[in-house]
Amino acid sequence: MNENHTDSLKELQAVNLAMIRLLDEICGRYGLTYYALGGTLIGAVRHQGFIPWDDDVDIGMPRPDFEQFLQVAPAALPEGYRLRTIHTSDAYRTYMVKIENTSVSFYREFYARNAVVEKPICAWIDVMPIDGMPGDRRQFYRHLKRLKTARQMISLSLLDKNMGTSKKRSRKEMLVIRAGLRTGLYRLLNPERMYARFERLCRKYSVTDAPILGNTVGIYGRREFVRREVFGTPVRRKFEDLMIACPQDTDAYLRHVYGDYMTLPPEADRHTHEIRFAKSGNPE
Repeated sequence: MNENHTDSLKELQAVNLAMIRLLDEICGRYGLTYYALGGTLIGAVRHQGFIPWDDDVDIGMPRPDFEQFLQVAPAALPEGYRLRTIHTSDAYRTYMVKIENTSVSFYREFYARNAVVEKPICAWIDVMPIDGMPGDRRQFYRHLKRLKTARQMISLSLLDKNMGTSKKRSRKEMLVIRAGLRTGLYRLLNPERMYARFERLCRKYSVTDAPILGNTVGIYGRREFVRREVFGTPVRRKFEDLMIACPQDTDAYLRHVYGDYMTLPPEADRHTHEIRFAKSGNPE
C-alpha cells in the first residue's frame, strides 16, 4: 500500500466515521436498533476502530427497523447526505442500501468487462436488513437456496451495469457473463420486479418470531445466520471515538461467520480497494 493510498484511506475512514455517528444519532432519535457487522464489527473488537486496511462500513438492522429507517432517513439526513436504493435512483442498481456523503467523492477501481476502470463515486456506508429464517434444518436450506436464486436473478437483470469478466471470477462465471452480455437475454428481466420478489422472500419469516436471524444480502451464505439470542440486545463497543451498537454475543457471531477473527491475516490477504480522493462534490 503506497503512501498516497494510505493517506486517502485515512481520509475516507474519517468521512465514514462521521456517517456512522450520523446513523447512530438518527437511530437513537427514532428508537431504531442497529448492529455493526462484517469488518466493522471485527474492527470494533480487534482494533477498537477501523481495521487499518478497511475502506467500508457494514451496518445491519432488523427488518422492521430497517424499513422504518428507509422511511425516515430522507428527511432525517442533513444536507449533503442521501439514501440510495434501487427505488430512489434509476442509476443505482443493486440490492444494497447506502448512505452517501455527496460532498465527498473519490476514485475507486471497478471491474468492467475485461478491464479495471477507475470511477468517481461518493463516500458511503452500507446498511443491510437482518431477516428471519426457519429453525428446521431442511426448511432453512430450502429457503436459503430460494434467497440465493432470487439474488442471482437480480444480478442477472443488471448484467450490463454491475458485472465484469475480471480475472478474479471463475472460468464458469466468466462464460455465463459473456454469454449473457452477448445474447442480451438479461434485458427480459425487470430489476425492480426481481428485487420485489427477493424482498418478499426476505420477509417470509418474521424477525420477531424466527429462531434464526441473519444478513440476507451478505456474502457468506449460511454462515451469515445465527441464533436470535446471538444478536440479542445490542451492546456498545468502542469504535475510534464512538461507542457503537454490536451483537450481544459478539464473539459467537464473529466465530460463526469468520472462525478465528482475532488473528491478523497475512499481509497478502489484507485486501483493500485502490482509492484516491477526487475534488469535493457530487461525482454525478
